[in-house]
Amino acid sequence: MKKNLILRLLIVPILVTGMLVGCKSYTDINIDPNNPTAESIPYKFLLPAAQGQLARSLVGTFNQTGNTLAGVWINSSGLSPGVVTFYSITSGTFNNDWVAIYSGVLQDLRICQDKAQTAGDANTVAICKILRAMSMQLIVDSWGDAVYTEANKAPAINTPVYNTAQSIYAGLITELDEAIAAIPFNASINANTDVTLPQALDNMAGGKMQLWRKVAFTLKLRMLMRQVSVAGSTAPTQITALINNPNGAAAFLAAGENLNINPGFIAGTTNKMNYLYETYGFAAAGTQTQSFQLAVRANQLAINNLLAKADPRILSLWRATQARPGSINPPPTADTVAIPRPVSASYLFSPGVYFYGYKLGDPGPAAYTSGATITSQVGTKVVNTATEAVPIMTAAESLLLQAEASARGLGGASDATLFAAAVTESFAWHGRTGGEASTYLAQPSVDYASAVTVDDKVAKIIYEKWVTLQGTNGFEIWCEWRRTGIPTGVRRSGRAVTADYPYRFPYPTTERSGNATNVATASGGNDAVETKNIFWVKQNIPVIPY
Repeated sequence: MKKNLILRLLIVPILVTGMLVGCKSYTDINIDPNNPTAESIPYKFLLPAAQGQLARSLVGTFNQTGNTLAGVWINSSGLSPGVVTFYSITSGTFNNDWVAIYSGVLQDLRICQDKAQTAGDANTVAICKILRAMSMQLIVDSWGDAVYTEANKAPAINTPVYNTAQSIYAGLITELDEAIAAIPFNASINANTDVTLPQALDNMAGGKMQLWRKVAFTLKLRMLMRQVSVAGSTAPTQITALINNPNGAAAFLAAGENLNINPGFIAGTTNKMNYLYETYGFAAAGTQTQSFQLAVRANQLAINNLLAKADPRILSLWRATQARPGSINPPPTADTVAIPRPVSASYLFSPGVYFYGYKLGDPGPAAYTSGATITSQVGTKVVNTATEAVPIMTAAESLLLQAEASARGLGGASDATLFAAAVTESFAWHGRTGGEASTYLAQPSVDYASAVTVDDKVAKIIYEKWVTLQGTNGFEIWCEWRRTGIPTGVRRSGRAVTADYPYRFPYPTTERSGNATNVATASGGNDAVETKNIFWVKQNIPVIPY
């Protein structure tokens, strides 16, 4: 993995220039944009650069790939599907994403952390470690074995060794422990805020170190839960210790405590709008992007599950279709034959409000080739305004992680109590009321009391995570599907060129050409996308044939 540091730094002054506007305390720093070096850039300017690139990666390719493979999104019949729909994933498919994380995010974090360490800035060091753990988990959960201990050390090391995925997880958990230890606990989320890290420099938390501490705890729980069913893993013991920390549940993200990013989004300005809004919604001029028009649409698995439970979150997750008499109200007989759907699918949520989804890779009948007025578009939780913050980690996920720990007998409050709190928080996050959450929780199909076994309880918990994070964190719900097989009903693409469902990413072309010897032995020498060799991936998950 060769690294050209100067090329990377050429990008950073562009980001820095934007941040200097309205930040007068830093305007007297002279940076030559034509001759950038690591030393010429104040380290705190590298933090928002890393945060922005990480967020773009999370909501971009990783989000779309996860949503597609976890039964949430499809490509509309009006647009040729991408390589993920075809399962024609090659070493070039995610090459740019690997480079963006390693040469962008992790390189910026390394320089920022080293300089902050020298300056005695413990808070920035802690933030860098937390973001490094978040970024490296993304790498491991996608590719398995990866570069870790020798990463970002060019030119001293140009062909770094690969570490095993499990050892990287262990190293990242150690880094999170170091970050946690550096931030004293305080019950107030606003306590110990670092005034040297305003929103312009810490685009995610504005220097709120208690929020970062909670993110570290929640991220550590997520990483341990990935491993909870791995044979021989010490994750269960570690989870119990984590849950039983001296501060209890207060150590984790609680209701209303979400990690978001907002570097100061500007409406109507290309590349400066909310990342989700600009990627999946609208261009600067207000016109719909191709993704919003056709490329990203509802999978029938998502729609049918939400409708079957009369889940009002469907109103923020998806936009209602333009109902056309004789077309989808009700569906025509020919369509029912051509595209078999569960008998329970009604398409009707409330009088005059319809939602509709296809199977992944479904070409659809000829009458539906436009796609735009039939399949539901992503909702306001995904695409709303150009200036609102982009979610990175939510309180609902935190509560669901704690609920699973409790359901598995690993400590904490009652799993039923945590489950109800998580669903209520999810409803609030989606703009619904507490009364609606209570009504939903009382349904026989949702009622947590109906879950008798641990597997039944976990299935209900992971299903709620699948619903909550649809559209905004597709990668996480794909990870959870690969870990648990929940939700059931994920279907093989109708346009797949191979019978094998993808469970991982193949190593990128840059690594194959620049670090071939080490790549050859990574992940046991097998990076075929159908290989279930990321250490925490569950074996024998059923995928329904098309």
